[in-house]
Amino acid sequence: MVPTLAGGNVGIQVEPACPAYLCRSAGQFWMRTSSSALKILPLTIEIARETPPLASVLRDPADCLIVATARVHGLRLLTSDERIVASKLAQIVD
Repeated sequence: MVPTLAGGNVGIQVEPACPAYLCRSAGQFWMRTSSSALKILPLTIEIARETPPLASVLRDPADCLIVATARVHGLRLLTSDERIVASKLAQIVD
C-alpha cells in the first residue's frame, strides 16, 4: 500500500511508516510518516495530459493534478475530499 499526497507542481509518494489502517486521519498518518519516506514525483507531460478530462468532474485544478498524479503512477490517495472519493477516478486508501 502506497498512499499518495500531491500538491502544486509535484506529487509526493509516501511509503507508510505506519499502515493507514492504524491511523485515524490523514493528518495523523502524515505526522507518523518520516520525511525520509517521501519521494518527490515531478509533474510530467503524462500527468499534464491526464489532467484536463478530470476537470468536468473534480472542478478544482489542484484536485485534478492530485488525481492525475495518482493515476499515472498507479498509487492510492489518502484523502478526505468528498468530491475526489465520490468521483471514483482514483483508488482511495480506506
